[in-house]
Amino acid sequence: MMTVSEIIRNAGGATRIARESQNSRKPVKRGTVHHWRFRGIDEVHWPLLMRLIPDLTVQQIYDANRELERRRPSRRRRAEYMSAA
Repeated sequence: MMTVSEIIRNAGGATRIARESQNSRKPVKRGTVHHWRFRGIDEVHWPLLMRLIPDLTVQQIYDANRELERRRPSRRRRAEYMSAA
């Protein structure tokens, strides 16, 4: 399974994604692309990524986002961790 980080890297990196997005309906900045590694990739950007990576599928992006969500601690667990520190 491909990760969000691998998708970004295979698309040419955050700078290329940001540059290529400037002609899309929802341009994105390089810093926002870096945040995808933590938040996941918004569906509005999926077509751009599939254009940059011709063999990338919707299912692969969906799976990468789901895996990221599964690994991300819940707000409750983060709050418990922060209060214990």
